[in-house]
Amino acid sequence: MAVGAYLAAKAKGREREMKFVGIDALPGLDGGRQAVADGKLDATFVYPTGGREAVELAARILEGEQVPHRIVLPDREDHARSAGGSR
Repeated sequence: MAVGAYLAAKAKGREREMKFVGIDALPGLDGGRQAVADGKLDATFVYPTGGREAVELAARILEGEQVPHRIVLPDREDHARSAGGSR
């Protein structure tokens, strides 16, 4: 959606008036990281789903282990300075 907002603003010649931030940072040609590198987005964030951690913890619980009651997953920001973009 962030790239769509950028494209709409660009179509009106207003893309330099605002910042565009995505929330997926997906790899690949259509992903957020590439959009940052291409200068379409100013930043994109990665928020992990926690799926892997949930399965690992479930397995530990089934084995009778004690697990933490609270787990904080890290996030990551990709922005123009780190992705080689120019916005």
